[in-house]
Amino acid sequence: MSAFDPHKTPDTSDIAGRGTRLATVASVLSMMLAEPLSGGLRENLNNPELLDVWPLRDADSLSGISLLRDAADTPKSLADEWLELFGYGGRVPVNSPNAAVSRMAKDAVASPAVRQLPATHLAVGMALCGAAAARASSEWRNSNRAGIVHQGEAISEILDSGLESAAHVCEEALESTAHAQTFHALPLLIRGFVGELRSFANECRSLV
Repeated sequence: MSAFDPHKTPDTSDIAGRGTRLATVASVLSMMLAEPLSGGLRENLNNPELLDVWPLRDADSLSGISLLRDAADTPKSLADEWLELFGYGGRVPVNSPNAAVSRMAKDAVASPAVRQLPATHLAVGMALCGAAAARASSEWRNSNRAGIVHQGEAISEILDSGLESAAHVCEEALESTAHAQTFHALPLLIRGFVGELRSFANECRSLV
């Protein structure tokens, strides 16, 4: 495991570090999709010190963070636009049939707001992948290669059975319809997350 440096991309083989980073980002992104942004989440997304140490360091994620640094969206504008984008009948599709997610227990998801969503919601799939990444990190620390491979396979199954395609549709819709700077950043953050998730799953599965 490489030494932790929040400003650098961890080594590909650093399962523990990468899993922890993915779990953190999954928590943030799933909350952004699940319900209007809470005061605490808005503060975190506006905090330059926290943005400087965003866990993922790929080009898409860093571009999204750059947009967040310059965002001047008001709480009301974000709440109103969230409803327009993600509320009932919203402009951004966030559901996709996902057999893999439907078979997994949502009690692995920490956020109550995400747990109450249908299993087909993009936020649920992201949160479950984040939970699997966190478990892979724990398995690495316990030297359980079989456990790491199992979590990698679970993430791959979720990606393949709907999450990756649903994320792409969501990204495109946000890019064409979002007005607030915060929501312009979101598709970049999602793209970076899903790309890193795929790479991480492949690395976990390679340990078989």
